[in-house]
Amino acid sequence: MRCNVLPRIALLVAGAYLINLAAPAAAQTAAPAPEAAKAPAEAKAAPGAAEAGYTGPRISLLVFPFDTSEVQGAPEGLGESLAKMFKDGTLRSTIFTGVTFNPKFPVLRRALDETTLSAADLKEPFTLDPRDTERAAKIGRVMDMPVALGALQDFNYDREKKEATVTITAEIINSQTGRIDKTLVASGKTPASMVVGTETDYLLRAAELAGQDLLAKIPGVEPTLVVKPGENGKTATDEGEKPVVVEPVKKKSNSGLWAALAVLAGIIIAGSGGGGGGGGTTTVGPPAPPY
Repeated sequence: MRCNVLPRIALLVAGAYLINLAAPAAAQTAAPAPEAAKAPAEAKAAPGAAEAGYTGPRISLLVFPFDTSEVQGAPEGLGESLAKMFKDGTLRSTIFTGVTFNPKFPVLRRALDETTLSAADLKEPFTLDPRDTERAAKIGRVMDMPVALGALQDFNYDREKKEATVTITAEIINSQTGRIDKTLVASGKTPASMVVGTETDYLLRAAELAGQDLLAKIPGVEPTLVVKPGENGKTATDEGEKPVVVEPVKKKSNSGLWAALAVLAGIIIAGSGGGGGGGGTTTVGPPAPPY
């Protein structure tokens, strides 16, 4: 029995060594944790930082149809379409949530019955003229919300260049004070790829692009982080944010692992050879003399 003790002890020691050696190797070859590959931080709004820092509840904003009377030949319904685009754009805002103006709102009908408002107060269009902004603010006070007015302006069409430009101005007005809290100006130009169409087609396309530019300027809307190709296959962003680069994991050499396997195999063979056949004996040295 004693002759088999040493191989068994050696076997156990080698097995423990093998387990301890294999664990770090497995950890080195495992995939990196999700935290190691974090995406670039989203860019914070540089313009209107004070508005972007607003943390209160979202405020209802009464949006009136945009005025198109300054642009000759503007198609019917364009002002309503621009107002709807603006109202939908407030869905991305952390401050405002748009409400489309409707003179048939029950609260406005009741104000008419109580003579708080007159029919002239609700008459469209609502331009950026001070008299119209005052009417809009009056309606906003009845509905207890700020108001937004907009106008299509400065439309230019170059027949030779096949190019159209347009400007949109919007104002957010404090209905309690009647003062303008924010003025937003956006512009749009038809792309060079547009070479066929009527003047109205060019106007609509330029107005659409100006409307998209306007949406990014609504208070509380953070700019979208645009990732574009950079040098040497890397990426760059419009905000100058450097994406996190995850270095490849270097695999640890397995030479120690194979050596441990060879030692273990040798011990197993030696142990089986010493105990098999019945003819072999294992010499054990004499015990140490007593003290």
